Amino acid sequence: MISTAVILTACGGGGDSGSSSAPAPTYGSIYVNALLGGSIAANYSSPTLAAEAAKARCVSVSSSAASASTCTLVLEYGQNMCGALFRSANTATTGTYGVASSDTAAVAESNALAQCRTKGGTNCTFGLSACNGSGTPSNNSVTGAVAKDSSDQDLNEILQTQ
Repeated sequence: MISTAVILTACGGGGDSGSSSAPAPTYGSIYVNALLGGSIAANYSSPTLAAEAAKARCVSVSSSAASASTCTLVLEYGQNMCGALFRSANTATTGTYGVASSDTAAVAESNALAQCRTKGGTNCTFGLSACNGSGTPSNNSVTGAVAKDSSDQDLNEILQTQ
């Protein structure tokens, strides 16, 4: 993973000037399509880049042009946050999903599962989660600067570095 830092200069009255590093803000997005394919992008330098990466991944893994045209942005999350997607595995409620963000993936995942169930989803199953910055990932989380979909087997594959 490549980190980007912004250098800030601190000036003190009559003292030495120094510098400190602060991480650049990072952003993430989640897209879903009508057949509940999902994609997540994390650790992008702008909300636009995160959304573009997640949408491109959603479109590329869609089973048909009609499915690809339904890719919809359902969540954007910012610095030190995690996003999660759960979806209904029951064919009667296939279009039902839950998304959430939090400072830990475990909480985002729990909230996304609860939202999926609240919306009428049955057999809601884990789709994806990823964290930006110092958000706390779970064992399920994708790491790095990524654009992943729910069919990917290798959750640690890094598709894009910045």
